[in-house]
Amino acid sequence: MSRLPEFDLGTLDVAQENIYEGIISGPRGKFGGPFYALIHAPEIADATQALGTVLRFNTKLDPRYRETAILVAARFWLNAVEWDAHVPIAINVDVPIECIEGILEQKMPDSVASEYQLVIRFCQELLEKKQVSDAVYFETRELVGLEQVVELVSVIGYFGLLAMQLNTFQITPDPRDGKPPANLMLSRVR
Repeated sequence: MSRLPEFDLGTLDVAQENIYEGIISGPRGKFGGPFYALIHAPEIADATQALGTVLRFNTKLDPRYRETAILVAARFWLNAVEWDAHVPIAINVDVPIECIEGILEQKMPDSVASEYQLVIRFCQELLEKKQVSDAVYFETRELVGLEQVVELVSVIGYFGLLAMQLNTFQITPDPRDGKPPANLMLSRVR
């Protein structure tokens, strides 16, 4: 965390303490990552953590697609904090290893199921082209439904916000968040 003062619970004001307590008592169970930066703007931190709680724990979007989208965003932003934390989660929710490798290498093997390829195309088009083609949009909507397309777009945007905080303030991965296998480390392609 080279661009931020060292995190010290004893220096937090009341608003920051409330944010900290809300995060550690919520479904995340721990404080860290982008919240080291965001806590310096408590109202933004509160809104951000509330949105993140909904997107991570309370959507109808299949967790496999959510984690696939998060990895696409982490790869796009070259953010090791989000990548390292979410590769183990993706593996845990059964995102195929070859899909994760394809996102990392930016070359998707033909063996990856078409549903994952579609979700990845959707995310990549939105990130790289700033919009989604009609063909990819309607195919994704057919796969997951309109509400889940809204959730998917929100996940991509949210994790872009987090990655920008993490990259700007040079926050490094936390071993408490997990670590991908060596062959799936983002540092291999940076």
